[in-house]
Amino acid sequence: MFNVASALQVTYDCNNDTSAKLTNAQWSFDSNNLPVITTTFQGPDPVQAIDSFKISPPNDFSLEHAYYIYVVDPIFMNGYGSDMFNGTKSTYVGSNPHTMQIPYNPRNLPPSGTMVMISSTVYHGCHRDNEDSEISCKICVWGLFRYVP
Repeated sequence: MFNVASALQVTYDCNNDTSAKLTNAQWSFDSNNLPVITTTFQGPDPVQAIDSFKISPPNDFSLEHAYYIYVVDPIFMNGYGSDMFNGTKSTYVGSNPHTMQIPYNPRNLPPSGTMVMISSTVYHGCHRDNEDSEISCKICVWGLFRYVP
């Protein structure tokens, strides 16, 4: 994963028919038996970056009340990087759906059985109009409700 360039223009796209979104999040364990959230991002366009991925109280999108924060600033993922938009006219298309495992510390979560929200800002449709322009992406914040294991 790579940090998204600081020069970034965003357009909100929260339409279910056009937006890449967080579609699933399941508590699981990685190959080292460490706790992870297995997440799936999917939409008409593949996910290209995320930010503000967190576990928080239901319907609380603020960072200050989050139980766990994976990332605050935008990071490219799914094989994308900011260099792909620097005049290379890349034809790369990331996986769609895209699944990834995000580590977390269960000690930071509320008691088992408590409902939480797993949320993230999802970026898709990123492009540059020309080599001198900023990267432009469509974004939306998506959240899923899950019970702590």
